[in-house]
Amino acid sequence: MKRSAVSKRYARAFFELAGSAPEASKLADTLADFDAAVEISEELKQVLKNPAFRSERIPVVRLLAKEIGFSDLALKSIIYLIERDRIVNLSDIIESVRTIIEAKSGKLRAEVISAEELPEDRYQRIKAALERITGQMIVINKSIDSDLIGGVVTRVGSVIYDGSIRSQLRHFNTSIG
Repeated sequence: MKRSAVSKRYARAFFELAGSAPEASKLADTLADFDAAVEISEELKQVLKNPAFRSERIPVVRLLAKEIGFSDLALKSIIYLIERDRIVNLSDIIESVRTIIEAKSGKLRAEVISAEELPEDRYQRIKAALERITGQMIVINKSIDSDLIGGVVTRVGSVIYDGSIRSQLRHFNTSIG
């Protein structure tokens, strides 16, 4: 959930270039499709991340964009990131764009981290409680962290609600120690 200042800066710029939340959402979706293609294609990943292929990056992306039908803004955004060696930040930039879109529409993103996948009704109860606390609509990102043992850690912006067993054991240990 924690993203770099660089990713946030690029996300703000892309949001402004898109001109509106719906257009920024389309851009984020296209960038996410491109990011997914990079993740599943070892060849594309090598071209984009290996310095030996620096001169081939933009021509390959232009070909891919033509085949898939990227918008001009999406293509220019990807090329801009490649030229500045920021393509490695693409996933974080996409998430930052989505966070901006949600904020503009009165939504907050919350990360719910648990030791294992929770039943859907539990996520809904957490969402409802967070909406009561914040007074805003909540969008939940689910994460799994087996180190938690049990319980849930929830992050909303910079606020952390730690109801994990790990945290409770740590607190218990310091209170008797």
